[in-house]
Amino acid sequence: SRSSVLLCSRAGEAVVLKLTRRAADGTRFGGRRCASSAERAAREAKLLASSALRGAPFVVRSRGWLCGERLCALLLDYLPGGSLGALLRRTGPLGQRAARFYVGQAALGLAHL
Repeated sequence: SRSSVLLCSRAGEAVVLKLTRRAADGTRFGGRRCASSAERAAREAKLLASSALRGAPFVVRSRGWLCGERLCALLLDYLPGGSLGALLRRTGPLGQRAARFYVGQAALGLAHL
C-alpha cells in the first residue's frame, strides 16, 4: 500500500495523520492514466478544507495538509471506529439495517456539497 494511517495526539486531542507516498510514474488502468494515490490525497484534503464542507456535521474535519516531493500528509480528526472500508474488511457485507444507516450518513454528508 502507498498509504499509512497513524494515530497521534495534538494538544491533548487524538488526531489521525494519513501519509501517502507519491508514485514515481503515472498508474495506468484500462489504457487510461489514473490519479495517483498522492493526487487523490491532495484532492481529498482540498475537498475537506473547502468552505462547502467546513462545519458539516457528518464529514470528518481536516486539520491541515501538506504535499511534498515524496509524501502527502493529511491531518484529520480522529473518529473512533475507523473507516467504512475497514469495517467491511473486518465484518464482511453489511446487513440491511447497517447498510441503511451508513447510506443515510453518507447522504447527510453529501447534502453539504
